[in-house]
Amino acid sequence: MAGALLGCAPSREDRLGEIEKLQAEGRYQETVDAVMEIFEESPNDPEMMRLYGTTMLAVDIPGLAIWPLRALAEDPDGGVEDHMLLARALRMGGASREAFATIKEVVAADPDLIAAQIVHAGLAIELKDHEATLLSSEAVLRNAPIRMAMAYAWKAKALAGLNRFDEADQVLEAALGTIADRPDIASWRLTFCHTRVEIAEAKEDTSQVEARWEECLEQSAVDPDTLNKSIEFFDAQGNRDRPIEALERAIEFAPNQIELRSRLASRLAAEGRHDEAENILFELTQATNNPAIATRAWLALGSHHRSLDHFEKATEATEQGIAGLKSTPVLLIAKLADDCIQSQRFDRAEELILQIDRPEYVSLLRGRIALAQGNPQKARELLLEGLKLFAGNATARYLAGQAAAQLGDFDLAIEDYRDALRSGPGDSDAPFELARLHEAQGNISGAYHMLGIRQVKVPDGVRVHKEIAALGSKYLEKEDARAAIDRLDALPGQQAAAVVALARLEVRHAGAAEGADMIEEQVANREMDLTRPNNVDVLRDLIRYLGQIERSDEGLEIAESAQKAHPDFAPFHEIHAEALTWANRPTDEIEKAWTHVLDFDPKSALALAGQANLAFASDDIDKALMLFDAADAADPKDISSAWRAIEILVAENREDDLNDRLEKLLLKDPIYVPAVNLLARRLIEDGSNLDRAESLAKRAIRFAGNAKALQTLGLVSLERDENARALRSFILAVQRRPGSPTLRYQLARALTATGKHEEAIEALQKALAVDEFPEHENAQKLLAKLVSEQTHE
Repeated sequence: MAGALLGCAPSREDRLGEIEKLQAEGRYQETVDAVMEIFEESPNDPEMMRLYGTTMLAVDIPGLAIWPLRALAEDPDGGVEDHMLLARALRMGGASREAFATIKEVVAADPDLIAAQIVHAGLAIELKDHEATLLSSEAVLRNAPIRMAMAYAWKAKALAGLNRFDEADQVLEAALGTIADRPDIASWRLTFCHTRVEIAEAKEDTSQVEARWEECLEQSAVDPDTLNKSIEFFDAQGNRDRPIEALERAIEFAPNQIELRSRLASRLAAEGRHDEAENILFELTQATNNPAIATRAWLALGSHHRSLDHFEKATEATEQGIAGLKSTPVLLIAKLADDCIQSQRFDRAEELILQIDRPEYVSLLRGRIALAQGNPQKARELLLEGLKLFAGNATARYLAGQAAAQLGDFDLAIEDYRDALRSGPGDSDAPFELARLHEAQGNISGAYHMLGIRQVKVPDGVRVHKEIAALGSKYLEKEDARAAIDRLDALPGQQAAAVVALARLEVRHAGAAEGADMIEEQVANREMDLTRPNNVDVLRDLIRYLGQIERSDEGLEIAESAQKAHPDFAPFHEIHAEALTWANRPTDEIEKAWTHVLDFDPKSALALAGQANLAFASDDIDKALMLFDAADAADPKDISSAWRAIEILVAENREDDLNDRLEKLLLKDPIYVPAVNLLARRLIEDGSNLDRAESLAKRAIRFAGNAKALQTLGLVSLERDENARALRSFILAVQRRPGSPTLRYQLARALTATGKHEEAIEALQKALAVDEFPEHENAQKLLAKLVSEQTHE
């Protein structure tokens, strides 16, 4: 605008007139350059100083407004308006005390100036100067007892701050009579209700606070401020039912408000009431004659399923929602494509990617597909291509790190995870992966540090507190664990998780009996109902602890009670089947229980694994393997079923695609050392890929450093005729497990290869002091050979 004004050299008056016109229309931002230019021409002109100051305030740059406005206020000719403007600038700039001192001068000069008293009261409340608030609010009410209704709330807050609680309540009661004829009386009644809550809070009277929030909810079930603050209070009191009731009532009054339904669905899901949660959103997709609302409801249902990692359902709901849109935002298509990838619908994901005209999204999504399909090299190339266009994307950088880890380059993975952390500590799982890698390498303080970064960024994140508690429990750092559990306990709906964490801390410290005692104590103290779905994890752990300490019959009784209370809740049926297993009930009874679980949830990994264990116990190996594979597919994030199948194949001396199974497992968890070690040993035995075997052996040492890992590196070194390294590895292994005859035999092999025959003989003699071990015969032969050679010398 300034260039346009100056282009034809208008007069100062014309320029000011144009500025005034634009500002009268609220277009302050468009006048900034012109105001700055004209101010630079006359920096000491009071009119220009005032114009400059008010303009900077209007565009929210109080720092630039303070100097000219201060100069005006300090000028002997400065008026009330200048002091008011300065006080406003100081307050906006964060200098509330200086603003208060400035406005006090105005109030002292003209006590009846309502505008000044209003500013004075607001600052006094902010600074908790209750006496000053009281004086200002009374001054306002003397001049405008009906027009300035907010002053009654100020006065009540001031009296409460002075511990004059009864007077505070009386002020509000009287105020309702004074302003009864105002057309917005209902709004003021609710405002005063909130103030009455604050009075009760100042009294520290929890029961009165609760009663007053109930009054406010009765006045307005759907007011966002009332709903949010009352739910926050109920959560703090550990009352999980009342927020749900409040949201249900709000929906009765506003049935088409999708935000309310989404909040209620999240609450219900946290309580384990998944069918109800889904239905609260689904019913709006069916019950409305408004297609736009139905579309939004489908999309909200998709988001709900996505938040629970139910990607198949998320895909179905989002597809329905998109069908109702005239045009679909690119980001929504990308989300749907990602849901398809997560649910293994790769063809559909590719179809959606073809609709995306953002090359960075295309590369990132195709990288995600490659990663999900077990091609980390291609995944990394695609993700890095996308990151050239979308450098700050924390999720893409995290996925690149996962690809690097799957390729075995952990230094590169750590670099990527750190970049993801810098881009957004709360935007990916990078802090958790870094913590896991640090812990696996023995750097426990580093693991705590990574989790601490996440905790600062996402203080109400459930997972980070669970991880810190688990880390503290594992290494018996009870103080750290208890602090994390306390933080978890303070989060809405996480009381059950806190009890689980407390019990696991006790188990780690003192055993299953102490864990069971802790749960029973907490259940009694908290009046926790173990037949409620939200307490399912507490019940599950209790059943397991009771089973370990020969109280399995008690566990079974508790499990049956929960199952009867909620016969449609699949996890209770899982727990019942587990309880039958712990109680050593007949196999057919346990089998029937697991089958019953699968009737409810055909993809229950726990039930499939339970049936697999039964099949293995009855020597039906093929069926056990099939069921463990099904369990693995049902829960892609868990490797336990895949590893159990591998253990069975090893025990049965079956080579059925064993190496492929190990490689597949290591794509899921690249640092699962037992699998790393086993695959390395197998590659050494068949000599097919010693480079890969060596890389795996080094990985095992990095993330375990135990005798087995050192033994593996020693074995591959012997195969490659790197005998000095083999010797170092076996020496370290024997130091860690001096009682192992196998390790002493392997040490003897390395000593022999390096020409240290006398030391080799000594190692073999110590090994053969044990009657039975797998290499016993080979050790005897080697000893005989070495002794014979020594004799002939």
